[in-house]
Amino acid sequence: MGTSPLLTFRWQGYLVQFLNLAGHAVKCPSVVASASHCVQVGDNFYWGGVETSCGRNPDVEGFAFEQWGPIYEHMYKGPGLDKKPWLGVLGNHDYGGYSFTAAWDESIRYTWGAGAIDSSGRWMTPAQYWQVLVHYRGFSVDYYFMDTNVYDTWQITQQMNHNICGELHNKPHANCTETGGPRSLSACNSWFTDLWDLQVTWIEQQLNKSTADWQVVVTHFPPEYDPKFWSSLSQRHGIDLIIAGHRHYQMVRAAEDDSNEITGTAVIISGGGGGITSERKPDLMGDDDAYGFVDLHLSKTMIKVTAITHGGSVRKVVEVIPRQPAPRRSKEKSQYEERSQYV
Repeated sequence: MGTSPLLTFRWQGYLVQFLNLAGHAVKCPSVVASASHCVQVGDNFYWGGVETSCGRNPDVEGFAFEQWGPIYEHMYKGPGLDKKPWLGVLGNHDYGGYSFTAAWDESIRYTWGAGAIDSSGRWMTPAQYWQVLVHYRGFSVDYYFMDTNVYDTWQITQQMNHNICGELHNKPHANCTETGGPRSLSACNSWFTDLWDLQVTWIEQQLNKSTADWQVVVTHFPPEYDPKFWSSLSQRHGIDLIIAGHRHYQMVRAAEDDSNEITGTAVIISGGGGGITSERKPDLMGDDDAYGFVDLHLSKTMIKVTAITHGGSVRKVVEVIPRQPAPRRSKEKSQYEERSQYV
């Protein structure tokens, strides 16, 4: 799959190639064997994240290997997976689903857990949002990993069953102060809003200075949660591909598909990876979009996207060509003016 990378990441020196892997990748050993790294789109430990508390020190108390072991380390191993970097983001369930005090910070800290017992040293989620440049033979790719969990936060009395900041499932004095998280339940919503505001500024700056051949965004919530923002950003900067999860199914939308709200930019939803639950009834033979994974084969002129089911069959193939950024305008509307009701 793909071309052999020539140089390295700017972050921790990993050599990587692109693959978004699901729990049933063993059905396609030829694809897995040729992968150089894996990407996940959040909700790493479903339903309630790492089941300890934010602010806990895993260097002293140890990592929660009762989850890291069977759900990650022992599940995704073997030929083609061993020693392959595993890049990702946090999803709403990593924060707690309907609370914010699960050990989401441990999912970040595990990036540096290579010395811990049973850790394979592959995990790479160094921050809530981050960027990495990958040099391949003759071309390069900028990957931007973003935290979009603001889309699942409201005031404390709203949307109780899936509000990270809701009062029903958070304790009255809940806080993540020790890890830099929300200082209180009442401050939770504004904390996520501030986090998003920082990212809006950050992604604009990073895209403005990108000289890579491809620009790819990886996040948890699909762009349909704020199509106006993502459409504007993608058009102005020429984002080629957005990879997301959250929805418990597999879907690939070509840049020109009528169903694609982000016209001109291909979109992958790969939320049917872990096999915990699905939004669609899975077929016993795997002829469905309930579970699966996506293989990306990169070159300088094309990204070939192949959606593969948990049964090993190909559901869809899309060829992505580079999207050029829109011509610069003398006075561009501020992204803060273009943000939607979700923030």
